[in-house]
Amino acid sequence: MSPTLGRLVRWAPAVLWMAVIFILSAQPGLAVSHDPAVELPIRRVAHAGVFALLTLLIAYAVRAGQAHRRLLAAGVLAAIYGLTDELHQAT
Repeated sequence: MSPTLGRLVRWAPAVLWMAVIFILSAQPGLAVSHDPAVELPIRRVAHAGVFALLTLLIAYAVRAGQAHRRLLAAGVLAAIYGLTDELHQAT
């Protein structure tokens, strides 16, 4: 496999997951429950899971450096993507 194809294969899951996040966050009024006492904790846990998975997918794609540095860099990139997604939702 060529280096370019290998890079594409490694980054594809992270990019596809980002697309899923973008599409789902663009949907107005998605709700798990109409009870705010239930909705808020479920949303927080879901957000944590969604962005934890994105962090792992980015860390898998990066492949350079030590594992803890890759995870830190991936977490920062996932957080930045989360911030841009919040801006996307606000518009």
